[in-house]
Amino acid sequence: MSAGAAGSARARPRPVATLADRLTRRDPATAAIGLPVLLLAVLGWSRRWAADDAYIDFRVVDNLLHGLGPVFNAGERVEAYTSPLWVAILAAVHGLLDFNLPWTAVAIGLALTVAGLACGAVGALLLWRSESARSGGPGRSVALPVGAIVFASISPVWDFATSGLETGLVFAWLGAAFLALARMATAAGDPPPWWARPVPAALLIGIGPLIRPDLGVFSLGFLVVLALLAPAGKRLARTRLVGWALLLPVAYQLFRMGYFAALVPNTAIAKEAGKADWSRGWAYLKDFVGPYALYVPLAAAAVLAGVEWRRRRWQRGTLAVAAAPVICGLVHSLYVVRVGGDFMHGRLFLPGLFGVLLPVLVVAPARWSRVAVGLASAAFAWSLVAGLELRERYPGYPVALRRFVDERAFYVASSHNGHPVTVADYRLTGQIRAGLVLRRRVGERAVVELNPHVRPLGRDPLYPNPPPSRSLRNRVVGTFFAVGLVSYSAGHHVTIVDRHGLADAIAARLDFRPEMGPNGRVWPVRYRAGHEKGLPLAWVVARYADLGSRTGRRLSRLRSVAEARRALRCSHLREILKAVDGPLTFDRFVSNIGVAWRLRSFRLPPEPQRAERQLCG
Repeated sequence: MSAGAAGSARARPRPVATLADRLTRRDPATAAIGLPVLLLAVLGWSRRWAADDAYIDFRVVDNLLHGLGPVFNAGERVEAYTSPLWVAILAAVHGLLDFNLPWTAVAIGLALTVAGLACGAVGALLLWRSESARSGGPGRSVALPVGAIVFASISPVWDFATSGLETGLVFAWLGAAFLALARMATAAGDPPPWWARPVPAALLIGIGPLIRPDLGVFSLGFLVVLALLAPAGKRLARTRLVGWALLLPVAYQLFRMGYFAALVPNTAIAKEAGKADWSRGWAYLKDFVGPYALYVPLAAAAVLAGVEWRRRRWQRGTLAVAAAPVICGLVHSLYVVRVGGDFMHGRLFLPGLFGVLLPVLVVAPARWSRVAVGLASAAFAWSLVAGLELRERYPGYPVALRRFVDERAFYVASSHNGHPVTVADYRLTGQIRAGLVLRRRVGERAVVELNPHVRPLGRDPLYPNPPPSRSLRNRVVGTFFAVGLVSYSAGHHVTIVDRHGLADAIAARLDFRPEMGPNGRVWPVRYRAGHEKGLPLAWVVARYADLGSRTGRRLSRLRSVAEARRALRCSHLREILKAVDGPLTFDRFVSNIGVAWRLRSFRLPPEPQRAERQLCG
């Protein structure tokens, strides 16, 4: 090598591109990343559980593996899940390993949560060290895991690190997409690994809406950054990247419209994800931020990032990578506030919080200063207090009267099990007892069980149990409000009618009405997310019962049942039922695409009399 070439090589900044590939034990950053990751793994495992809503996904997986399709009930094409990719992962792993499905979901969820935090921390370290090296600073400075410790110290993160829901996949995707962009931005002329090249990165960024539709906010922001990182002047290359990013979500959207006759998951229809409820959303935000005083660590991390940012000469690409998740996280949180939040404490704010913390999960100070030490110490002190003491406590029962609940604490109490994961763990709950009774009914007799919520197959004096319609595939039908545990324990030979609408095409499209709680108190119209709608039993009888039987004839003389029966044959409601219940042919698939668009805003009154008047004229 010539002297000029050697001098040029010595003049180049210390390469940081290999940090993502080779964090050795001699690098102090290994401990900075490993400590919060290990802490989160331990704390997440200590709060392991599977939520009732997760059992909705488990039932869909069970039906899929039994050849019934990605449906909640056999013969009804309703997208009862929010995360297609999560359901696909569970189906693939469970189909290959044939291990207990709830435990499979818990293990995968925790592993993905931990992986997401690790990927995000490595990505943040890459950005800080890259800019430090370009600014003439040290390439391997001490790393402070400020944001990572903060994230690992919040109890809702521990709860939803498992839970059986898709939250762990959300964290893994955010961390992986951020790492891929950070690796591209800090390549310094060296070819990045295959996963950080434009096309794989575009495919990765594009799958956000397949994890949760609201993650499209992050996909859009990350895609803008990916376009900025593409070589200047190559418009065609950027257009192709957009095409790669849209490939999978557009393909699934066409499948959704043709198969389910809907533009969005049925859960989004039931929860009215397009309507605004700022008041409840603001209360949901305070319910999350207040108990943990989250403004303290967020302010400390923001000031520390600002101080260190001013000490470096940031390039456009690395600055865009750092800013994108923060902006997207804030926009996502604003959307959560707009739609009124969720009923599970803190759950929907976790993606936004993780996005805001991504660039400061690890901070590498350009030099030690009192300001940096003080701010990092404040964040670490808060984390210690938060991890040991700060909790949201909801005193007393019944939880049905609250807008927001600690879902894990509720099911720990109702199951009398500190870690309720499997059906056996939940065996003392009314849902499991009712589900197992329905399972035993299969082969014994055909019946529509009009069950008043979770009391195991109680009787309603107005609606005696009729036999099911002869057109139904399943000969046992049950009606419930909380449908996860009961549906999975009942098995795929039992049809479960979800009266709240998450898994029912009619109930999801009901207008809001005030509902009376267990103590006689009337709930406000928008009280608890996903629980505002309640399908009257008249609709269940009209749709599922054999009205030619002795009990059916008696029920058909009820005015509400007769009105519901006529409404089911009219206008848009008839079209919806044909789209989801009729045999799926190619013509039906194409027709359903039009139905999905044309009836995207269709809603009907829950009262059969008003519905008949509106639909039948």
